[in-house]
Amino acid sequence: MASNHEKKQPESAEKEKIKRPLLVWIIFIYATFSLSNLISYYFIVSGNLVIEGPAGEYHKSLQTLDHVFNVFAPIYFYICALQLFRLKEIALKLYLGYIPIMAALLTHNLFSPTWRALIEAEPLGYGSTAISFVLYFAYIYYAYLLLKKGILK
Repeated sequence: MASNHEKKQPESAEKEKIKRPLLVWIIFIYATFSLSNLISYYFIVSGNLVIEGPAGEYHKSLQTLDHVFNVFAPIYFYICALQLFRLKEIALKLYLGYIPIMAALLTHNLFSPTWRALIEAEPLGYGSTAISFVLYFAYIYYAYLLLKKGILK
């Protein structure tokens, strides 16, 4: 009987070692580094960092909604990633809750000539926006898979 107990211990010990999948760590680290965008944003908005060209024109034309979103987005993304890192089920709900916000912002930006000029000046153009959306939906799908596997609780 002791031998059965001994066989079960290594399995449970192995499960204890694998607490967070590697991709959870990568998403969390990426979200943490994304918070550094707030520092750049502060320097641009405060005038301590002057940007020329389409990016400068875009930042000069920002409205209150743009400022709110530019501060809110990285913080919200970090909170989502933090909950994913904590392996909490709420992470999936938070990621899903961001979809209407992203859609509203994209709609708002599409009507902004300075945003369109900025995007068109980028090497990937609108593809960079599409990549961001695809990645975001990949986070949602990944959180869904983790929930289905019983890793998120």
